[in-house]
Amino acid sequence: MIPKFRIWDKNLEELYDVEEIKYMYNNLVGKTDAFFYYYNKECFRSLLLDNCENDVMQFTGMFDKNGKEIYEGDVVEIRKYDGLYDALMSSPIKFTGVVDFNEGQWKIISKKGRLPLFSEYTEIEVIGHKYMEDYKEK
Repeated sequence: MIPKFRIWDKNLEELYDVEEIKYMYNNLVGKTDAFFYYYNKECFRSLLLDNCENDVMQFTGMFDKNGKEIYEGDVVEIRKYDGLYDALMSSPIKFTGVVDFNEGQWKIISKKGRLPLFSEYTEIEVIGHKYMEDYKEK
């Protein structure tokens, strides 16, 4: 799998897909459809706005139930049935949190706890990202 990234520009409050990453002049340079960003041993900076107000998020390699790519920083909701009885007789376990790389693996993290990001969940759906105004870690 070729690594994929996106950048949240905190000043512009916009999410950009990184189209290309190169190593130039002792810096990593990421190109989006709107800007160039470079990494200078501190943070990813915009070439247009000299600031550290950017968050780089990596693709996990997984897709949600609708075929949408799941990235670090995405808010996901999972529904999981515990066994055949629960699948037939009761409602699923629901858990919502932010995808993050933690302790060597992708996890879904919320104030309620942490769950590994597995493809075995009955349903997993991206419902937004951590910078959405209506999420912002309730």
